[in-house]
Amino acid sequence: MSLAASARSIVVGAICCAVAIGPFAFVDASAAAPARPRWLETFTRPTTPTSASALAVDASGRRVYVLMSDLHGGPSMIVAYSARTGEQLWRWSNRRMEINDIAADPSRARLYLTGGDRWGSGQLFLTSALDGRTGERIWRSRLDPPGPGSSNHVVVAPEGGQVYIAGSVRSDDAKVHWLVVAYGGSSGSRRWTGHLGRAYRYGFASDLSVTPDGVPVLAGTVDVQGDCHAAAGALAPSDGARSWFRVLGPTHDCGFEILAVGTTSVFVEWEDRDPTLASLDPSDGTVIWSHDLPRLRLVSTLVATPSVLVVEGGIRRHGTVAAFDSDDGTRAWSTELRRVDAYGIYALHAPPSGDAVYAAGSQRRGEAFVTALALGNGGRRGTTTYDGTWSYTQWVALAASRRRVYVAGGSIEGTNGLTEGEAATASYRAWA
Repeated sequence: MSLAASARSIVVGAICCAVAIGPFAFVDASAAAPARPRWLETFTRPTTPTSASALAVDASGRRVYVLMSDLHGGPSMIVAYSARTGEQLWRWSNRRMEINDIAADPSRARLYLTGGDRWGSGQLFLTSALDGRTGERIWRSRLDPPGPGSSNHVVVAPEGGQVYIAGSVRSDDAKVHWLVVAYGGSSGSRRWTGHLGRAYRYGFASDLSVTPDGVPVLAGTVDVQGDCHAAAGALAPSDGARSWFRVLGPTHDCGFEILAVGTTSVFVEWEDRDPTLASLDPSDGTVIWSHDLPRLRLVSTLVATPSVLVVEGGIRRHGTVAAFDSDDGTRAWSTELRRVDAYGIYALHAPPSGDAVYAAGSQRRGEAFVTALALGNGGRRGTTTYDGTWSYTQWVALAASRRRVYVAGGSIEGTNGLTEGEAATASYRAWA
């Protein structure tokens, strides 16, 4: 997020709490007159419930890519929409590949996807690049690691020249460690394979990001004397050598450590008795500051723009969005979304330019919502809701620019298993 030169950069987090540190505001998440979508498209399959699970926007802003997941475990699918009209442009799926993550190239019309093998032994890392304009596959890679594992994350270096995938692998000595692979974005040639956490009995790579200099950074779990500990590490982008690796502290939520990268820091969150938020030096992993967040729970996602950290989570009765100063971690403001329960915020995004942060999820009545808050003080800019076909509707993925907001999710039904499911994707005009 770009701020005025005189302003201090801040860390934005979505949390759920009753603690008021700094300015605190209460917001009725559906009180404002709802904005009408520029377009809204639904997607169904005739034999199985479906929901959107990830969203990416291409470099030109002309196309929106949505990962559609089969809620009964069938093959996933990519659907591309026109960002201007919502027209469906193409679909792509592979019956053998279970797609776990997607990422758009920041410099060209290209989409990268990674996942695992649905038919084989469960230890293949499958990665593909698609032409964003047509959906045709440009290249594919099949990596057979030394043991069972899964490729769960994909990110692209800022200039688009290198693509990183990451997952967890059990090696021949029964140890599980973090595996990272770098590919050439244009050719798909494998440039290197790197490892982190190999000295520990167990390790799980739970999140992957990349610094503005193109350095891949990971967060996850390692085993220390039988207990889970949060950890973070970085690899050299040239050859995959370990740059640094740091064990941060015990965690009871093994495998749910999350990170985000700002312009000058790497931010990591993990939960033991209380959630902990820490700022690390990206050059060597030195902890710059670390704060416990008392009475908070279930912080589950961090998303970063060059200078903003975005977190979502929940506790107690209401969802809350909070802003933190990135220099020292002190809270700047908190805004409570009063019609959203503690587990109701599923996505947050702060555009690379602009002065708003967007939260999306589901309200207590089962309607999906998007709320825009002022980055400077947490004041509400606007809210819109969407009530889908079935009883529970949610937005789970979100992307925004200065002019447009895109959300994806779905509407589901079923008490003893999911019996119905309809994916949905929408575009709204950004709240100024």
